[in-house]
Amino acid sequence: MGIGEASYYPAGTALLGDYFKKEGRGRAMSIWGAGTAVGIAAGFAGGGIIAGTLGWRAAFYLTAVPGLVFAVLAFGLREPLRGAAEARGPQVSKAASITWRTFLELLRIPTMRATIAAETALFFVLGGAGFWLPIYLQRRFALEIGPAGTLAGGVLVVGLLAGSLLGGTIADRLAIRRRAASNLPVGIAGFILGAVFVALALLMPSLVLFVPMFLLGAACLYLYNGPYTAVKQNVVLPTVRATAVTVALLIEHLLGDSYAPWAIGKVSDALHSLQLALLILLPPLLVLAAVFAFLGLRHEDVDGKAMEARWAAASAVP
Repeated sequence: MGIGEASYYPAGTALLGDYFKKEGRGRAMSIWGAGTAVGIAAGFAGGGIIAGTLGWRAAFYLTAVPGLVFAVLAFGLREPLRGAAEARGPQVSKAASITWRTFLELLRIPTMRATIAAETALFFVLGGAGFWLPIYLQRRFALEIGPAGTLAGGVLVVGLLAGSLLGGTIADRLAIRRRAASNLPVGIAGFILGAVFVALALLMPSLVLFVPMFLLGAACLYLYNGPYTAVKQNVVLPTVRATAVTVALLIEHLLGDSYAPWAIGKVSDALHSLQLALLILLPPLLVLAAVFAFLGLRHEDVDGKAMEARWAAASAVP
């Protein structure tokens, strides 16, 4: 599963980067990201039905079927030339040679650094919340672990779907209106609003009040999804877009969500309160994500135009 996601995500986003122009990439990446929510929802529902009728082993076996179907359909996709969506510059079929120097050059781009830092802080929050939320619902509101897991998953999936679809649309419309790149501001607004709603949700005394607050928080957090995927495409050369996403995901998961459940658990044990641990860690880290993204705000448009100028001046694969 991990190998599959690590393979399709960089390749898929780079493919979309060459299908859609800069002005429409935010929305395209948002629709792409929303597919995750649809898949998770279908998996929860379908997996439960199959496990209930045929057993849990059958549910695991049948999980492979949609992947095989879509893998076959993928062979019918037309792969665009690198740079096909750019206003000026070459269109090439050959990708650049990737070396360690390529990774370092990508990290020298201020917008890339700011985006990676912001998403690293965010991934800690998403990874920690996804792990501990069912347990929090069980302890705080006396839910059984099954219903608690279903409710937690449902809230996060609906938030992912709503936030993803909305974020890219807002970013693209802002870019057209302002005539300047507007991906980072959408994420910043989402991080700050998300911090407020998540904190309010954790302070709510009843489940009826907790659910809408946390749902709004999740939707705000996922506003970043399409715009921040798009911004990685906008500030790097078309020949290294998949590599840019790979570098970002590696750093963000390694330094973000890989240890988040453990860290929250340690703080919870030390304070003897999961609620307090979540309050201390999650909202402040969302504010920190907004600060990191803000540091790249003045660079987003500059880095995008610098990439376009460099690509327009290229006569061969850079």
